[in-house]
Amino acid sequence: MECCFKNNTKKLIGHSDYVTSLAALSDGTLASGSKDKTIIIWDTTTRIKIKSLKYKVAVNLITTLSDGNLAIYNHEVETWNVSNEKLITTLPFDKFVASLAFFSDRLAIGTYKNITI
Repeated sequence: MECCFKNNTKKLIGHSDYVTSLAALSDGTLASGSKDKTIIIWDTTTRIKIKSLKYKVAVNLITTLSDGNLAIYNHEVETWNVSNEKLITTLPFDKFVASLAFFSDRLAIGTYKNITI
């Protein structure tokens, strides 16, 4: 994909285990979730770690919400305020979640053969 990759690719180093999910934030930063139980917010221009959010378990999926916060999945879907690092809401989910996406004013949750919005 010629449109998306440049010759000057950069590595962002900071996680101690597999990176499982990436989400572009509305302010131009990047969030990365990992099996190491952290979400790191990156300045992709300078490659500097802006902050590291400690999570209770390995992070499987993250997506950006319209207000700039994150939805995180690992056995339940939670929304987190990125600025103050506080939990906003928790949605228990009894099925395996394979994907998360935010559109308009709704969170879409992809599970085995189904999508919940």
